[in-house]
Amino acid sequence: MSVLHRIGPLLTLGIGLGIGGCSESFDPTPASEALPRQTSAWPNYGGAGGRHFVDLDVLTKANVAELDIAWIHRTGDESTVFQGTPLLSAGQLVLCTPHNQVVALDPLTGGERWRFDPAVARHDRYANEGNCRGVASWRDGKAPEAPCGERILMATNDARLFALDARSGARCDEFGVNGEVDLALGVGRIAWDGEYQVTSPPTIAGDLAVVGSSVSDNGRTDAPSGVVRAFDVRSGTLRWAFDLAPPDFEHTTMPVSDAGWALGTPNVWAPMVADPERDLVFLPTGNPAPDYFRDGPADMDYYGSSVLALRASTGELVWQFRTVHDDFWDFDVPSQPVLADLDFGAGPVPALIQATKMGFVFVLHRET
Repeated sequence: MSVLHRIGPLLTLGIGLGIGGCSESFDPTPASEALPRQTSAWPNYGGAGGRHFVDLDVLTKANVAELDIAWIHRTGDESTVFQGTPLLSAGQLVLCTPHNQVVALDPLTGGERWRFDPAVARHDRYANEGNCRGVASWRDGKAPEAPCGERILMATNDARLFALDARSGARCDEFGVNGEVDLALGVGRIAWDGEYQVTSPPTIAGDLAVVGSSVSDNGRTDAPSGVVRAFDVRSGTLRWAFDLAPPDFEHTTMPVSDAGWALGTPNVWAPMVADPERDLVFLPTGNPAPDYFRDGPADMDYYGSSVLALRASTGELVWQFRTVHDDFWDFDVPSQPVLADLDFGAGPVPALIQATKMGFVFVLHRET
């Protein structure tokens, strides 16, 4: 269920659990043509730099108590978890349901403009439940008005990456095969339907969509690879892959997938964040498989429970900060990093702020 609150011209959105179909009736005709395109200032999950903040003078301490419900939209997708956070993109609110239906709503009325259903299987075998935290948006700076000049990208519970036209919800045919890329290819044997999934949105870095994964924690040591990959937003072509194998991992003798990526590595299941000015993308990493046991010639936890900075255009490692050493306690990094410029008295410092399961908040220089 999506609940919109209003105060004058201000629109804020809260997400709850969608159960059952739409009991309210809405006029599906777009009624927000008066909403200027330039107000679509929330095109990324978490907002700019993951800060979850936008400067709105219309909302103040004096009037926040006057917020009221403007409309309610029920997605019709029942699940035990609903963590979907919408974007404001192409003049519409775009969200995904737990089973990866993408829904575009009129921001002022809640009317449904379009819906895309990838027909993800509904079962209880997903390692981390059926879940979709959000989608990503991309705008072609050269031809934004062309078909698929604005795109919505979503990765699914059954490991597919979709590119959709933001205005119609139609597949962008030139992306992968019929608008989708199979993310299961090359990651290794998937023991059951739901062992390998994607629950967080892609991160857009220029013309690349960077995608992590969510892998079952404690099934086996040769679980699918936690490789992080970047795909061309236009064509769906794989541009780079970052294998989270430790530096001393012997790819010729140790367990790897058919693509050559190490098995059982840490993965990146939480949302990432990009710094386009510095050509960086930041990864909050999980644990290797299984969480509570290590055995073997290589330390598979080397990149685990860390923040990694990669060169966004190439996938090259720039730096690593470990929040936990020798993590046997499932203290993987569970949240999107926040990018902010902090002033400690000598001018602004480009900082990265990372909250952790341990209750520690780390503040790092995001260039180093």
